[in-house]
Amino acid sequence: MRRAKQALRLSGFLALMLAFGCSPSHPLARSTRSTQSVHPEIGGISLSPGEDPFAHGQSMSLTEAEGLVPFHVYRPDDALAFDANLSAVWVEQSGKAEGIDVFQVALQYATGIRILLGTPTPNATADPKAFLESLGEGLEGASVQTVLGVPALVLPDSDVVPGSVVMILDKVQVEVIGPFPIDEVTRVANSLT
Repeated sequence: MRRAKQALRLSGFLALMLAFGCSPSHPLARSTRSTQSVHPEIGGISLSPGEDPFAHGQSMSLTEAEGLVPFHVYRPDDALAFDANLSAVWVEQSGKAEGIDVFQVALQYATGIRILLGTPTPNATADPKAFLESLGEGLEGASVQTVLGVPALVLPDSDVVPGSVVMILDKVQVEVIGPFPIDEVTRVANSLT
């Protein structure tokens, strides 16, 4: 029975990724859990926090990333994630959408928190709350809450997926992911500037 519930949660999580236009190699599919996790790999996706979360990401400094991408790089200011414990930055140009270069950014913090930023799909920006509510349907424990004054899909930590907060901030898709209780991940999300 437990395995069936895990499979349902995982299939729901995969539906979430696909709704965001993600493949299982998308950073939303990556966990920040250590390799000591009870699930060190799900569907061929490594859960190691030290790996490039993108298929073809480039490691660079925060300053380089901010100069390269066409959107604001939101960063947290919380005890779990702040500039001084930023351990890695990755950027990937993942193609073009409507003639515009599409970039994704991943910020990895020493604590295991990962911030993912990128261009959301058009249906996500048209009505973010409705979009996030539809994504959360059927996902155990998922809820749409207000974070930083905007709707956010909050997914609690489980043995299948890490705690996650997904929201659209000024036309930037922001995902805060971490191997912590969801109230701590949400607190980090609320500290983004």
